[in-house]
Amino acid sequence: MKYWFFKNNWVYTLTMTFLVSNIIFFTRLMQTGDKAIIRSMIDVDQTIAKLNLTQETYQKTIDERFSFSYAIMEDGNEWVLYQGYILLYLAMKMLFTALTLSMPVPGGIFTPTFAMGAVIG
Repeated sequence: MKYWFFKNNWVYTLTMTFLVSNIIFFTRLMQTGDKAIIRSMIDVDQTIAKLNLTQETYQKTIDERFSFSYAIMEDGNEWVLYQGYILLYLAMKMLFTALTLSMPVPGGIFTPTFAMGAVIG
């Protein structure tokens, strides 16, 4: 009786779904889709060019503009330039992927794994 939370699939699934969806909604960092993350990590040079920066000046400019704010989190192409956001995204992606895969509902593993690999690479 002391492990009823894990034995009852409905309670566990609904609780994890509510928890994960609320965290994703309020952080906005995880609202960017996996395909968009992979594409923006590959096209990081184009993102730097869109911001009118060069390879030499972009790191200094990024360091000066860094802040944890919703304005940066809403632009999926811009937050990938900040290392703090990348680490936060990676930690959240690993945690949420593990939580959603532990539920008795079918879910994908390949796309989240590719997105984590793109962020690490």
